[in-house]
Amino acid sequence: GEQGRLILFFFFFVFKQKTAYELYQCDWSSDVCSADLKEKIEFVHPQPDIEVAVISEKRDEIDALTYLPDKKTIRICQNKMKLNEVLKKNGVAVPASFLILKEKDLKKAVPHLLERFPEKVWLRAIKGAGARASLPVRKVSQAEMWINYWDNFKGIGYGDFMMSEYLPGGEFAFQSL
Repeated sequence: GEQGRLILFFFFFVFKQKTAYELYQCDWSSDVCSADLKEKIEFVHPQPDIEVAVISEKRDEIDALTYLPDKKTIRICQNKMKLNEVLKKNGVAVPASFLILKEKDLKKAVPHLLERFPEKVWLRAIKGAGARASLPVRKVSQAEMWINYWDNFKGIGYGDFMMSEYLPGGEFAFQSL
């Protein structure tokens, strides 16, 4: 007899969702963006942080509830250094921190922080989530090389980093409405 053959067909369907960066550049009144909104969306819960920033800035063009704080609050929360300053001004304990605008700021901040916190200090991007561009350092040279790496490969450099005391314990993330 004739043996039956089993033929398997695999179909892959790829749905390309617009990224937050693409949506930010989009004219929401255009056919291209409005065509993406086939359903009547009543509520948008943006996450991660980049989507919060984009949806916050474009909220007037979106016909849906977001329950986001005002744009000014979102802008402050999206910048770790600004948030640190606002919290400190309002009596909330925050880690000792320095904005790193130039190489000389590193040469001042690293020794100052290590004098108070000798184990290590925390270098990180002022924007982004998930410990983006973060590195514990013990020397100015380590911080310089790290910022140079990010500047050369990712386009963020001096002015995009802060240096702060390294807080002990586990890391955690928090999002809330």
